[in-house]
Amino acid sequence: MGKLENLTLIEVTQDMDKTVLTFLDREHGEVRDVTWNTKKYDPDTNKWTPSQETMERVEGWAKEYFDTDYVGLANLGDQGITKDIYTYDKFNSLWESTQMAKFTKEDVGQIFSVTVTDVVEEVSGLKIKFDYEGETYQSNMGWAKYIEATKEWFLDPIKKSKQQAKFEDKFGIAFENKEQLIGRDVMVEVSLAFGTAVYVEIKPFPKKKK
Repeated sequence: MGKLENLTLIEVTQDMDKTVLTFLDREHGEVRDVTWNTKKYDPDTNKWTPSQETMERVEGWAKEYFDTDYVGLANLGDQGITKDIYTYDKFNSLWESTQMAKFTKEDVGQIFSVTVTDVVEEVSGLKIKFDYEGETYQSNMGWAKYIEATKEWFLDPIKKSKQQAKFEDKFGIAFENKEQLIGRDVMVEVSLAFGTAVYVEIKPFPKKKK
């Protein structure tokens, strides 16, 4: 990650899916694009899907960083606005971002202890995050179904109920108190599904003998 200070916003382009804010780095003779997607990326289907939550988040960024709404962003390209830009390998941002790292097939079979750093509930499922060797990873407990016809994720209440019960059985914590998992040490294993999909499985806490 790098930080470029006081770059000038020189162009804003918008379409139905995203807004691209182009900043000029005159010192290095480069431009830096900051892309705000109004759709949500689904790594399982490798597609961008409509998301009201994502659109509302972008509206919030427009207000916070430029004191305008989403539509008003298109008028900012010639106003001499300067911002600090955080640069990463595959994207640029107006703020410091935590990239979610991914394990590879070479890591399959590894088992190690980590500390849970965050637990986030989303429409698609529960994300349990942890740090390992300086990078942030996550284990997913999904409970939504992607509908191709509408390009959207929809909650499956039966699957969510099963995942909640699985969470409580695995960790001995009521789902409504799931944040209590933060700060706990857990054992994780890098596994492979269907011969191609690498994922992280968090092992259950030992159960007390009766």
